[in-house]
This record gives sequence, C-alpha cells and structure tokens, in this order.
Amino acid sequence: MSYKRIIDEQTKLIFHRWFYSLVGILTMIPIILLTIGQIRYIKINNNEFAFYILLLFHSGLIKLN
Repeated sequence: MSYKRIIDEQTKLIFHRWFYSLVGILTMIPIILLTIGQIRYIKINNNEFAFYILLLFHSGLIKLN
C-alpha cells in the first residue's frame, strides 16, 4: 500500500464526514423550524405540547451522535 493511497482514503473519509454532517444539519433545520412553529400555535394544556418538546430534544440528540 502506497502513501498516496492512504492519503486518498483519509481525504475521502474527511469528505464523507463533512458531507453527512451537512446532510444531517440540513435535515434537522426544517424539523426544528416546523416543530417550533407548531408549538407557537398550540395551547399549553394540550398533550401534544410534550410530544413537540420531545421531538425537538430527539432531533438535537440525533445530530450529536
């Protein structure tokens, strides 16, 4: 195995990490914005409020993993 091939594989790995991070962020943004929009228009005594907070928390944890 040559050094050039090792460097190419490391470059691909770095590219894949950045690409999938970008895809994750772009996927999470509409989910969070839509959830915040729904939270603004529901009543606090409604049971759906807890569901929307859980969805926000879950989408934030997915990005951390």
